[in-house]
Amino acid sequence: MLSVLARRARYINAAITLITLSALFIALVVVMLFVNAFLRWDLSVFIACMFILSMLSLAAALSAFLIEVRIATNTLQIGIEAAEAADAASRHDE
Repeated sequence: MLSVLARRARYINAAITLITLSALFIALVVVMLFVNAFLRWDLSVFIACMFILSMLSLAAALSAFLIEVRIATNTLQIGIEAAEAADAASRHDE
């Protein structure tokens, strides 16, 4: 059971890290859009790359979260089945 919890914690940690990176990339995109507008620098390639990195990070974070939810759901299902089996065994003993 502890190994399942450790595995879930790794996925949650990865999801939080990736979503934070995504938010930072978006913040950088907004700052660079203003710099691009006011200073007339050509930052279009940099802005596009940051946006793409943000979307990739967001997709990876959502994937990690989905995997963690599936692990949790499967673990819960196994726990329910074990509890039902124990309940049935205790009723049989009575």
